[in-house]
Amino acid sequence: PGPAPTANTLEYGGLSWMSLPTLASGARKHLAGCGTTTAGVVFGGTPPSSGTGNTEEWNGSAWTEQNNMGTARYKNSPAQNGVQTAALSVGGTLGSSPYQTNNVEEYDGSSWTAVTVLPATVNQMSGIGIQTAYLGVGGSPYLTAGFEYDGTNWTAGGSLSVGTNGAGSCGTQTAGMIFGGRVSGPSRLATTQKYNGSSWSPQNVLGSGRYALNGAGTQTAGLAIGGETTTNTSATEEYDGSTWTANPTGLNTARRFLA
Repeated sequence: PGPAPTANTLEYGGLSWMSLPTLASGARKHLAGCGTTTAGVVFGGTPPSSGTGNTEEWNGSAWTEQNNMGTARYKNSPAQNGVQTAALSVGGTLGSSPYQTNNVEEYDGSSWTAVTVLPATVNQMSGIGIQTAYLGVGGSPYLTAGFEYDGTNWTAGGSLSVGTNGAGSCGTQTAGMIFGGRVSGPSRLATTQKYNGSSWSPQNVLGSGRYALNGAGTQTAGLAIGGETTTNTSATEEYDGSTWTANPTGLNTARRFLA
């Protein structure tokens, strides 16, 4: 239900968004991605309704299809600061029972490999860091738990005070940040929390509560992009380490569940 998926690609230059060539495999939502504006990669998503393992790489001018993930899924979480040749896909939703998965896969720029599973089955987890230093926190069903990955094993990380899913994220495993998201019920959050490597602390809030948004950057130079309030939003906000400021340009097209 809701607005149709899109294949649109946009690039942010610090002041405004510019439209680029669309995804090669067609429109989808609930996908994950990482990399740079000249070497990106996206993976997973839906349609089809059961989710896909589809993977595409971006070279700065066009998308090219690559080898699929071993487990097709959507609402999977990436290592947000991962690169095209070292991506991570964590958890997500399958097309059939048991639906949520704890599957974890690593991408080397060519193929995906299944690695040590997450200690919990979850989707819409907020993913921070890189393939060998990942922090995942929250997610559906409204988890408070945080988990850290070193490229081989999972250990417990700091927990949130309130279970949250669909929050935006940025930063590193030891200096991460999440913002927005949803708690049990219809409430959309504007809260921002920073991680110091062991615990989370509250910060100044977003300009509006929203869910299913995305993020980029660091604790001192963050970006909150899109999401949903009561409807899809094009809002773009920048964080300087203490305060969020709305960029008046915003996305060209309002959307949620974006990579």
